Parts: sequence; structure tokens; C-alpha cells
Amino acid sequence: MGASGLTAQALGANNNNEISILLFRVAFLALIGGVVIFLLQSPIFYVAGFFIDADPQIMNLTQTYFKTRIYSAPATIGMYAISGWLIGMHNSITPMITSIMINILNIVLNFIFVIYFDMLIEGVALGTVIAEYIGFFFMLWVINRKYKNVINFKYLNYNKIKIGITNFFKINANIYIRTLMVILVMSFFTSKSAGQNTEILAINSILLQYFLLYSFFLDGFAYAAEAITGKLLGAGKLLIMRDAIKKIFLWGIGISCLISLLFFIGDRYIIRILTDDKTVIYKSYEYLIWVKLIPLVAFAAFIWDGIYIGATLTKEMRNSLILAAIVFFTLYYILFPIFQNHGIWMAFFAYMLTRGIYQTLLSKKLYYK
Repeated sequence: MGASGLTAQALGANNNNEISILLFRVAFLALIGGVVIFLLQSPIFYVAGFFIDADPQIMNLTQTYFKTRIYSAPATIGMYAISGWLIGMHNSITPMITSIMINILNIVLNFIFVIYFDMLIEGVALGTVIAEYIGFFFMLWVINRKYKNVINFKYLNYNKIKIGITNFFKINANIYIRTLMVILVMSFFTSKSAGQNTEILAINSILLQYFLLYSFFLDGFAYAAEAITGKLLGAGKLLIMRDAIKKIFLWGIGISCLISLLFFIGDRYIIRILTDDKTVIYKSYEYLIWVKLIPLVAFAAFIWDGIYIGATLTKEMRNSLILAAIVFFTLYYILFPIFQNHGIWMAFFAYMLTRGIYQTLLSKKLYYK
């Protein structure tokens, strides 16, 4: 994520040298990260197993899968890093095509290895490893073909790459903390849902699919905001950037209202697609109001995240998530004893609202960066 904002700013400034350095830097760090994860696979699996605490038979299957799947770590991290660079270059088509290609290859290879060669869980993992390396090399091929006039290979040396790496790490460290807060809130939400009873866990898990569906639409606007904001900021076109941000928000509000309307009209039809358990369907009706309303307050959080990444204001984005997480946990412990499951949804509603409001209040920094 951190690469997209910096790349977009370099693109806006017509700085091909910086664009080249950023590509080599993210590729280098991704390779190092992938190798480190591969070398630390044993402690990683041990720690994960400690927290999962699953049935021994399931853990044995997981370990078998993990031992093969871990070989794709460099390719997986590399694709994430290069995808950020490509989005910064206003190219979201290549990551999309790569993702579709990997999924299709995964299906085909899994069928061959599992059904034809009877490799079972190892075949599933091996199919994924091969598919991801093909996707990774496909991205490199596209970059070499499409950007050969932009990329300067004289910057492919350690001395050039290490310049600015401290700032790069700071940006990504803030994004990491931001993502950690998101994971913490979502994991807590699931854990406390399970702590009520299995029915509530099923209901909340299904209703979160509504939010996930909505997030797919808004993530597109967030990625666009990253690329557009970064490029215009790099070019010093602040007035045009302000106008572009307004237009992105208008589109985001419009899409959010349409999705909210869709949830109001088709809520009971959608839930029947997600589950056929009549008890879960009937009892979920009580909580559907939250998934209908959340798009109306969540759009700002998604769009501002993209804008702040594009402007590399990741410290402010990080702080917004920390504050929102504090609001979520505080309200949960106040509201849950009174409203039970409604309480956790109220806290989540406030969490999304807090993110949007806080980042809106800080948005003036965009024009003085």
C-alpha cells in the first residue's frame, strides 16, 4: 500500500528516476521479506498453532498444507508490492488480470493434482504455489513490456535503493499499525459473537458478508483515490486535486446510497443466498438494520484511507484507526451488557463513523503537505 502513494507522486512529478527506484525498492524488500518468512516457517507455524488451538487432525492437515504453501511467500509478497507500484502508475488492470489468472490456474491445477494425481491437501497447496509464481512472473513481464521506456536499470543497485528507505519503512509501519487495528477490531467482533452462542456467531458472520460485499465496491474508489491524489499532489496541482477528491466523494456517496437501498429492498433475499438455515435467517432479521445503515457512514473511511495513502499521510491515517479502535472497545463494554448483540453492532457502527469524521477533520493537511 505504501508504494502506491509514493509512485503516484513520482508519476505526477514526471520523475522516472524515482519511479524506477521505487519499483526496485519494493521488489527488493518483498524478496527479503519472502525469504525471511520462509526461513522462519517453523516458529510462525508454532505461534499460529498456539492461537488457533484446533483439533490435532486439522492441525496435521494444516501443517502439511503450510509446508508446501510457504514456498510461495516471495511470490505472494512480491505481487502485493508490485500491485501497489502498478496502482500508483494508474494501472489497476494488470493486478486485476493477474488475480483472475491466478484463480483460474488454481482451480485447474488443484483439479489436476488432487483428482488426477491424488495428492490431496499437498496438491491444493502445490497448485496455489505454482499459480502464484506464474502470476508474479506475469506481472514482471508486463512491467518489462509496458514500462521499458520509464524504468532505468542503472538504478538497480543497493546504494540507490537504500536512499529514502527509512521514510519508506515509516510509511509502511504506519500502514501496518493501521491494518493491525482493523484486524484487531474484526477479530474481536468475531470472538465476542462466538462468545454469545453459535447462532449469534452464524448471524454476525453472515451479516458481515454484507459489509464485505460493500467494501469490494468502495475499495475500488479507494484505489482510484490513491493514484489520483498521489499524481496530482506530485504535480503540485492542489486545486485540481481538491476538485478530484470532491468528485470521488460524490461517486462514493452515490454508490453507498445505492447499496444501502439494495440492502433495504433485497435484504431478506440476499440472506437466503448466504444461508439456508431457517432459524439463522429468521433471527438475523432483528439485526439487518445495521448492515443497511453502515454503508451510509462507512464510505468516508474507505475513501479517506485511499486519499491519505496517496498523499503518504499515513501517520494521520494510523491515528484515525487507533482512535476508532478505542471508541469501538469503549462502546462495546458500555453497550453490550445493555443491548447484547445490538451493542456490538452499535460499537462497530461508531468505529466506522469515527474513522470518517476524524480523517475529514484532518483533511486540511492535504493542501499544506
